Formats: sequence, C-alpha cells, structure tokens
Amino acid sequence: WSTVTNHCHSLIGRIWVIWNPGVVQFTVIDISSQAIHGTLTFDKTVVFVEHSGNRLVSSKAMEEFEHCIRKCEIEDLRQTGQFFTWNNKRTGAEAIAKKIDRALGNWWWFKEFSDIQAEFLPPGISDHSPCFLPLQRPSIRGGRPFKYLNVWASHQSFLGLVRDVQRQLEGSPMEVVGKKLRLLKPLLKELHNRSFKDPSTVCTNLMKELCAQQAALDVDPSNVEARNREQQILEDYHKASRVEEAFLKQKARVQWLKLGDSNSAYFHRVVKVRQARNTIDRILKEDGQWTQNQEEVANECVRYYSNILQEPDRMGRYNFKRFGEGITEAQKQSMGRDVTDKEIEDALWSQNLDKAPGPDGYSGRFFKDAWSVVGKDVILAIKSFFVSERLPRSYNATILCLIPKSNSPSELKDFRPIACCNFLYKTIS
Repeated sequence: WSTVTNHCHSLIGRIWVIWNPGVVQFTVIDISSQAIHGTLTFDKTVVFVEHSGNRLVSSKAMEEFEHCIRKCEIEDLRQTGQFFTWNNKRTGAEAIAKKIDRALGNWWWFKEFSDIQAEFLPPGISDHSPCFLPLQRPSIRGGRPFKYLNVWASHQSFLGLVRDVQRQLEGSPMEVVGKKLRLLKPLLKELHNRSFKDPSTVCTNLMKELCAQQAALDVDPSNVEARNREQQILEDYHKASRVEEAFLKQKARVQWLKLGDSNSAYFHRVVKVRQARNTIDRILKEDGQWTQNQEEVANECVRYYSNILQEPDRMGRYNFKRFGEGITEAQKQSMGRDVTDKEIEDALWSQNLDKAPGPDGYSGRFFKDAWSVVGKDVILAIKSFFVSERLPRSYNATILCLIPKSNSPSELKDFRPIACCNFLYKTIS
C-alpha cells in the first residue's frame, strides 16, 4: 500500500490518503493544511461484487457485463427492500449471499418513470428475491422553490430588472439587501416564463420548423425568402440550443465538464437519473413499518435527527494545548480591525459560484453576474454585520438536503445530510 499525508503542512497531520498501487494510481497535485488534491487512475477494471464476504473480484465475465451496461447506456434503478437478492440457503461458514438480480433502465425509463423504484421482496421458499415495480404509484410533488438560473444573465433585460428593485428601502443594510432580493424574484420568474421556459420543447419545435423549411427549399431552391427564413430559424435554433445546454448543465451539476462540451442528451440523462435517485417517496420508520405519507416522512426525519443532536457529548473536555501555539497579540489586534472591500470581494469570488444555493435561491453566480448593480449594497451590508454583530434570520436559514449514500436507501441512516446555506452567509463566515 502507498500513502501520502499533509504532515508537512499541518503539525497533527489530519489527512492521510492510502491506496493499493495494484488497483489504482494516485498522483498528488497539491497539499495544504486543509486538503490533498490529486488524480486517481484505475489500472484495470475492478468490479466490487455485492457479496456477503465484501470481496473485491475481477473476472472476464464481470468486465464484459460492466462493458455491456456502459454500451447500452443503462443504470441501476433506485431500489428498496432486500439488498442481497440470492442466497445459497446454507448456514454457518458455508452461507453465501449475493446481489445477483438487478433492475436496470435506460434514460428514457428515467424520463418517463422517474418516481418508480424497484422493490426486492423477501425470497420466501426461493433462493432469489422477486423484484416488484409498482408502475401505478402516484407522484407527490410540492411547490417548486425559486432558484437562480445562470442563463438568465444572457438576456438583454437582466441587469435592467436588477436595477428596477434598487429603490430606497427602510432597514439596516443587510435587511435592505434581503428585501431587494425578495422583490427581484417575481421579476426573474416572469423573465423565465417569457424567454426561457421549457428550452427542450423550444429546440424540438424549432428543429421541426427547420426541417419543414428545408423540405420546401428542396422543391424551390431559388426561393430567396424561404432561404432567408431558413437562416433565421437556424440562428434561433442555435441560440435555443445554447440555452438548453446551459440550463441542463446547471441542473446536472457535472462540475468536471467545461462549458462548450455540447452534449444535451447526456445532460438530460444525468438530470433524470439524479432526480430519480434523490427522490424520497417512502421511508422505513423506527417501528419497522414503511410509510409513504409525506407528513409522516417529514416527522420521521425530525425525530431521527432530533435524537442524534440531543445525544450528550462523549468527548469530554478539549486539551487546546495539543493544537499548537495560540494567536499572538498582533494577530488579536488584526482580527478586530475593519474589513476592507478587497477582503470581501476576495471572500466572495474564492467560493464555488455554482454551488447549490441556500433558501433564498441565489447562487454565487447571480452576484457575479449582477455585481455592477448590487456590488455596493452587498459590501455595505457585510461591513455593517461586523459593526452591529447582528444577522437577520433570513440570512441564517439553511436547507438540509438528504443525499442517498447508496442505490438502495430505506432508513434515514442511509442518507447523508447536506447543509445548503445562503451565499452571503457563507461569505461572512
């Protein structure tokens, strides 16, 4: 096994990366006190067999199966129930259980049946678990929250809408910024409905219109008016296609692809698969009963995390001396000085601007796109916080998202809670 640590940047060496060179190659790019960045390369195809023995196995048949799945562009459906779908019905050391049976779907399946999950039932007298797909399950949807879309900034009226809410409002600088952002939401929603609603359908209709126009030109190639119309439709299609691509990339959150890698079909699939896997339409309660009632699911979430957060601290008192020297007097004085405009801007733009937004719906990309209009107000608001030491409740709100740890989550312990904070709150912190 090979290892790399951040001992050279941190006295306590909090980060270790350990890998098997026979399976992967890890190349270090950068090491700091907070992170180790690197690239990971697999030397060969290794498939983790979902086996009761938790073994890593590589075989020709498994490699061919994995290649077949990639070639067919199919993926595992979200599933619940039995994890191991086969067992040899033996006991003791001879007992073996494997996940042999699978439910797979292509992206058309995820598009049409994004709410459907495969349920593997107990095997009963068989050695295999039956798979149940409830196609008639009703879809439960709440209201769609506001989220800033990056493509809005490409519209010629975007900055004008932002300026429209720059009026004199009462309150502290932070409250004023919050009020302006709330006033802007209905204007941006109207812009979306007017110019950006359902870009995929717009592209489809323009392509049909383009093909019809080209068919007419085939009959009368010398028709100048028809030729000009074709060019206009083609220009409109390319514009709509760029909007669709940017829209889907933001929803897919594929951060390792750059803008310009045009592949809308791929992003469509990623979006649908993400939606299918992240939907929580039922949960296994503490009493062992399943529930699909949305109110009961919500109450179970509150109960589960309330119990965790109310557990007593078992770590005891901290020995702060083990963390090295404390700050100097000069550093104490430096921490008490006023925050500068440059420090605020550095804190703003050092963040990932395309991270998921908090409850207010505004990502860092909005502030970058509208900085020429909102910049002064934002800087004044952040400075006022360090003077008043008061943070309005709306800034301190957080969305807690539950992300599945596996493809077959059933209980709340199978989900990872992620906190999505407002961008300005993260900037202040």
